[in-house]
Formats: sequence, structure tokens, C-alpha cells
Amino acid sequence: MNRTLTRTDTRIRVEELLSGRDIAFQVLDVTDDEAELSWVTTAAKMTEFPIVVVAGTPVGGLAELTQLDLSSDLARGVFTPN
Repeated sequence: MNRTLTRTDTRIRVEELLSGRDIAFQVLDVTDDEAELSWVTTAAKMTEFPIVVVAGTPVGGLAELTQLDLSSDLARGVFTPN
């Protein structure tokens, strides 16, 4: 059975991935902030939430976060100073 993840399911999986890697994170609801909402959806090139921002850069959703994790780019992006 292949089911579509709800926004809550996706958020939980994002949080589990980050917590499992000991990555501190903050959940922000930007739905009522038009400027922030416009910026994050434009920069991430997506409108489906949650949108993950790593070190100030919107990277996309759960699929993109998982790809960053698998390629070790997530750890580099989070733990390597700019």
C-alpha cells in the first residue's frame, strides 16, 4: 500500500531525521508572515510544507533533506562554518 504522507507525517519524519543526527532545529510557522512565506517558497522552489532551511538556505522538503543526509552534505552544511 502506497499512501501519501500528510504534512504532519512529513514534519515528524523531518524532525526524526534531524534528531537522529543530533542536529538542533527550530520549527517556525511562517504561514502568517507574507514576506517570509514568499522568500522561503521562492528560494526553495516549492510551495509544499514543511520546507527545511539549513544554515539559512532553504533546501526543500523531506526528500531533499534525505538526499542531503545520504550524501553527507547535511552534516557538512550544518557543522561546517561558512
